[in-house]
Amino acid sequence: DRIKGINVPLFVIHGENDMEVMFKHGAGLLEAAPEGCQYEPWWVPGRGHNDVLFGNESEFIRRMAAYLQHVTQFHEEGRSLEIHTKHHKNNKKKVKNQDYGVQDKDVAMQQVAIV
Repeated sequence: DRIKGINVPLFVIHGENDMEVMFKHGAGLLEAAPEGCQYEPWWVPGRGHNDVLFGNESEFIRRMAAYLQHVTQFHEEGRSLEIHTKHHKNNKKKVKNQDYGVQDKDVAMQQVAIV
C-alpha cells in the first residue's frame, strides 16, 4: 500500500528467475505505483535474486544513466521529490531533501526510488 504514495519515478530491477522475492511481486510493485511514477522496469532474464548484474554491468550502467536523466527531467519540471530506497524487507530508509554535498541543479542522485 505504501507504493501508492510515492511521488518519484520508480525503477524496478528484478531477476526473472528470483526465487526469494517472486517475480510477480516486482511486477506488482510497478503496477501499484501511481501513474507518472512508473519508469520502464528492467526484468533481467536468466537471473535470480543476487546475480542480476553478473555479466550485465554495462547494461546496468546504461539503464541507470537513462533513469537518472529521467529523474533530472522530473526535477527540472518542478515536481516534489523524496528518496525511497528498499533493499530486503528489514532495511528500509526514507530521506527527504538530504544534502549530499551537490549543487541544487545536480540532485538526480538523491531523488530516486529504486526497489
